[in-house]
Amino acid sequence: MSRKPRIEKRQVPSDYAPRYPRDLSADEYRQFLERDTKGRLLRTAAAAGVLSGGLVAQDKDAPSREEQVLAVLRAIGGHERSSWFERTDFAMTKNAYDSPVVVPRVPISFGNSHNGVFDAGRARHLARQMFRAYGLETKPGFALRADGVEARLDGFDPKAKVGFKLRGKMPADNKMFAMPGPESATTDLSEVEAKILRQSGHEIHVADLSHYAVMDGDQFTGTVAYLAGIVAFLNGATDGPDISLDAVLMRGRQRIATPAKIELPKGVRARDFHGAIHLEVDRDVTIPIHFERGLAVEIGARGERGVTHWRKSERRAPTAGTPSMVEFLVGIRDGTMRKMRRRLVQKGEPPVHVETNASRIFTPSWFDASKPFTILVELSPGPYSLPKWVTIGTTEGR
Repeated sequence: MSRKPRIEKRQVPSDYAPRYPRDLSADEYRQFLERDTKGRLLRTAAAAGVLSGGLVAQDKDAPSREEQVLAVLRAIGGHERSSWFERTDFAMTKNAYDSPVVVPRVPISFGNSHNGVFDAGRARHLARQMFRAYGLETKPGFALRADGVEARLDGFDPKAKVGFKLRGKMPADNKMFAMPGPESATTDLSEVEAKILRQSGHEIHVADLSHYAVMDGDQFTGTVAYLAGIVAFLNGATDGPDISLDAVLMRGRQRIATPAKIELPKGVRARDFHGAIHLEVDRDVTIPIHFERGLAVEIGARGERGVTHWRKSERRAPTAGTPSMVEFLVGIRDGTMRKMRRRLVQKGEPPVHVETNASRIFTPSWFDASKPFTILVELSPGPYSLPKWVTIGTTEGR
C-alpha cells in the first residue's frame, strides 16, 4: 500500500531568496563559490576552532585543504549529466606507473552508450586546482628534461618535484566509440621513464585518458573518478591532513525517506502519485524539506551490474569526519531544462550550509547524516516530482 503524503502550506520565512544566485553567470557563480568557501563556512569553522579532521584554522582568511578540495569538485559543473554515477563501481587500484587511480566501471546497457572520452582539457585544469588545494603550484604543459627523460607533463611543481600527466590525445572527432590517440615519444611518459624519475626523487601521477569514457553524455562520473585518484596521490605525496573521498564515491550508501509532511509555500499544488509527490509550481518558490529523526532508513549494498540492494535499518549511518555526497534528484516532468538550486543546512558547531545548482551535493566532514538536516529546493514555475529518498554516501558497508 503506497504511503500517502500529508501536505500542508506554511509561509516561507522572509530570509529565503529563491532567485539568488540562480541567475548568476558562470564567472559570477565561480566567484560566488570562492566567496562562500573563503567566507561563511570558514569563518564559522574558525569560530568553532575546528576544521575537518580536527585541524585548527591558522589563518582565518585561508580555506582549509578540505574546503578547497570540495570547491574543485563543485566546479565540475551544476548542470552535468550524471545519470550513470549511481550505478558505477569505482575501483581504486595502482596502475603500471605505481599511481593510485580510480577507474569507473560503468555497466552499460547498450554499446551505443559509449560517446568517446571525457573532456581531458577540463580534467587537467581541475587536477591543477586540486594540486593547488594541497599547496602545490603546477605549471601546465611543463617540458620535463631530467635524468635522460624527456616528457611533457600536464602539471608540475619544479620546487617540490611533484606533478601529473593524463596520457593520450583527445580524439579528433570525439563521438560514439572514439578512443584517445597515442602521444609522440617526445611528449609521452613511459613506464621506464616514470621509474627513472621516481628513483631521482620525482613524484608524478600518471593516468590514461582511455580509462575515462563518456557514457550517454555523462562527463560527471569519469571526472569525479579521475580527481579521486589525484586526491589519493596527493595524500601520499604531501604532508598535512589526508582527505578521503570514499563517501563521495558512495562506496557505502544509505537512503532516508522523504518526509510525508512537507511545508508548501503559496503557488505550489501537490498530489500523491504512487507514493511520490508531484508538484505544479506557479511562481519562484523555495520548499524546505526537513529530514528529522524517525524517518525510514535503508542501507544499500552493491550487487552485479551496478544494482544496489536495499535493506531496512534501525539507524542512520553517521557521516561526520569525512566529506560525503548527497543526492536529491528532483525530477522535471515536462522535460524542459530549468535551473534548480538546493541548499543543505544543518545546525551544529560548526553549522553546515552548502548551496549548489546541482542535484548532487558535496558535503563537508562536519555534516552528519545521522542528525536532522534540511534541504531547501528552489524551483521556477513548472511541473516537478520529488524523490522518495535522499541518498547519502557513507564509509560503512564497504
